[in-house]
Amino acid sequence: MASKFMSDIPLAGMEAQMQQVPGFKPRKCGMSVSRLELTQARGGCSGKAEGQGNCGPPGGSRPCGSPGGGCGRFSCLLGRFTDEVGFGPFTDRVSRLEGSAGSAFWDEGHRERFQIQWKAQADIPDRDAMCAALYLLTADGMLWGMAAQAVRPELIDFASVCIRGIGLDGYVLFNSAKDLYKGTNRLSLSELTDPELVSDGTFRTVITAFLIRRYGAEALEEERSSGC
Repeated sequence: MASKFMSDIPLAGMEAQMQQVPGFKPRKCGMSVSRLELTQARGGCSGKAEGQGNCGPPGGSRPCGSPGGGCGRFSCLLGRFTDEVGFGPFTDRVSRLEGSAGSAFWDEGHRERFQIQWKAQADIPDRDAMCAALYLLTADGMLWGMAAQAVRPELIDFASVCIRGIGLDGYVLFNSAKDLYKGTNRLSLSELTDPELVSDGTFRTVITAFLIRRYGAEALEEERSSGC
């Protein structure tokens, strides 16, 4: 289950719909739209119509609109996310990240830790939640030193992790990982949008994790394409 960052605002219902499993059909409700549905008007796949682009991981051929299809440049997904939310301070802060340069990873240590752990994971039903959590837990070396023993191929045992002595960034990363993995709500929307509590680097990392949870691991393929 995805975290409900917007449970305290009028957009809670929209967020819940955004986070539905692709193709899931709730009882007495309509079919949920795929999380990766893109159209030419929304700027998917270098101007190609939906279903015609070559998205997904490098070397893959999954069409736009398919689960895991991607259209994965970070700025493109970030723009879609901003358009869908459209809410005050949170949207303003997210918007400032659009088009920003740089890797999706904090440093090469983050990239290496994440890739090693992600390759070791089992084929579990909710891989996007696992991916988002691992991305956050491996971002900070000190946090990862505390959390590594809790990570197994099929689950993360957050209850066994002690983060005593961790800094503010590590605290935000850990609780965001827990929220995205378990569907809890340790961090509020107002806390995430407060620059005095959450630094720009940590905020970007958390938002990237949200995109992973929302769109899949293709959100990390920030160097694939120079355009949407």
